[in-house]
Amino acid sequence: MARSNAVAEVVLSKELFGTTFRLTVPASWRTFFAAQDASTVSSETSPELRIQRRALQPPADAELWYRGRRFCPYSAGDEVWLVTTGGGAVAHVEPQRGRATVGVTDLAEDDGTAVGNLCDAAAVHLLRGRGVYVVHGGCVCLRAEGPGAVVLGDAGSGKSTLTAALVREGLYYLSDDVIAITRRAALIRAYGDRHWFGLDRGAEAMLGGFVREAAVAQDQRDEGKIRWDPEVLFPGRFVTQCVPRVLLFPEIVPGPSSFEPVPRRDAFVRVARATHHSAFGPRQLVVQQLGVIRDLVEQSACYRVASGPDLASFARELVNLLPSEN
Repeated sequence: MARSNAVAEVVLSKELFGTTFRLTVPASWRTFFAAQDASTVSSETSPELRIQRRALQPPADAELWYRGRRFCPYSAGDEVWLVTTGGGAVAHVEPQRGRATVGVTDLAEDDGTAVGNLCDAAAVHLLRGRGVYVVHGGCVCLRAEGPGAVVLGDAGSGKSTLTAALVREGLYYLSDDVIAITRRAALIRAYGDRHWFGLDRGAEAMLGGFVREAAVAQDQRDEGKIRWDPEVLFPGRFVTQCVPRVLLFPEIVPGPSSFEPVPRRDAFVRVARATHHSAFGPRQLVVQQLGVIRDLVEQSACYRVASGPDLASFARELVNLLPSEN
């Protein structure tokens, strides 16, 4: 009797920015993935991620976008290929078809994180196919689904510090580092997914030292940062979505805190830089993504924020920039 080469698989569900993904993995790799069992999740309505024990390779005519620290993205027609820097895993993403396959030759315990990061990156591209775009920025709001402020800037600009200062002033929070934006009912909405914050140790002095009370652990992925859970000090303040009406672009300064308007043209460039892959991929996806960024800027008041040692007391002035209604 011929032996079957089929590999036993399990179907899991993974939530990311309000979207449920159908995740299929070899049964023997189940413990590597922090996801819920969900054999009832339909592949017809949910984007699909499939992890398989086999080698994948981009086609010969695939175009390299750039060489990243964790993986290198390629495009071929309307498809995307992500290759880990070590070459042990490759993701084949079809954003407009809502599916991605991650090929892994072997999954040892010490590289489960690398494969997980690759799956997250593939999920970001699948979200693009659904009109949902991931942005490197924090977000706070007056209330759930109410008017909010998005905080954007390069690493070290003080995004998390400013976000924490605004939460301390009574605002609700979506995230201090990563959000997603999409168009819903003629407005651009923001969605949060991360519950913990990561702050530089220098932020303690600016925020009055309150962070130490809620510290969880040093963030091992970003040496020197303190990971803290805002739920400890501000219970019930996490919300999943809001309508951005203010864009804040912080930078740390040695002098007093202040803010000033930013021209919308400059704000558009800054938001595009903070949005994952806004200039890469199939032309149709890029045009749609830039359109959402443009409309986000148009519906928002835009400000540069100089965050000084007095930020804790100054943050109330920034809260007052938010309108009371959407």
